[in-house]
Amino acid sequence: MEYGNEHSPSYYMSAFNYGDLIHRDRKREVIDTWSETEVEMHRQRFAFVEAAASIALAYIGFSEVVRRAISLQ
Repeated sequence: MEYGNEHSPSYYMSAFNYGDLIHRDRKREVIDTWSETEVEMHRQRFAFVEAAASIALAYIGFSEVVRRAISLQ
């Protein structure tokens, strides 16, 4: 699902959660590096959204498997 991303989904989740969205401390340097050009900033933000969506889809699929397993008993 990754469209030419340079890093793993966990890297993007960590960078944005601990550098911009939840906390603004440990990973702020990474976000600042990506913000040097507007195109790169938006490209990395899209990579984060893509990573978050792929992780969400995995959890949704797993929860459906668990729900069906529980309902069979």
